[in-house]
Amino acid sequence: MESSTFDLHIHSIYSGHSVIKPRTIVKQAKKIGLQGIAITDHDTCRAWKQTMQAGKEFKIQIVKGEELKVTMNGKKAGELMALFLKEPVKAREIHDVIDEIKKQNALLIVPHPFDLFRRHFKWLSEFNRKLNAVEGFNARCFSPDFNQEAQKFAKNTVTLAILEDKRQGFRVEDMVDIADEEGRRQVWQRLFEGVKI
Repeated sequence: MESSTFDLHIHSIYSGHSVIKPRTIVKQAKKIGLQGIAITDHDTCRAWKQTMQAGKEFKIQIVKGEELKVTMNGKKAGELMALFLKEPVKAREIHDVIDEIKKQNALLIVPHPFDLFRRHFKWLSEFNRKLNAVEGFNARCFSPDFNQEAQKFAKNTVTLAILEDKRQGFRVEDMVDIADEEGRRQVWQRLFEGVKI
């Protein structure tokens, strides 16, 4: 089977802590051999249009996503990430965010779930059944223990973990067109079937 590599957690200049423009991200992704990326800026989708245009130019798949700061009862609850969005998520209260993501048939993921130095999601156990996955490896985690804890959580709760390779890419076998709903289902089915925890 043919193997494809994706990076499903990328920030552009619109996140505030990145200095890279969307077109440059896509160009570099192509240069290092990625077949696709997800643009997941913090609380904004401003990079979507530019990233989609660059994806067409460089002939790589683009997944629209967003990393969201969420609240629970008005208090900070951490971050959630959505992939395969059709439109920006407007809500910030956790229950409303989940509803919006699910209505778009998008995937709900907890990024860097045990990283104590970032806005890790504080309600992981309580919302586990509503999640599609947790990020099992994040290269920016200060301690490898945070990633190991995420993988352990995924294994013990039957939540799927997204693992990265050395280039921060994600392995997907038999890449299919992800522009349609069936394509997304097949990509994620294959991605998760190949996950080893």
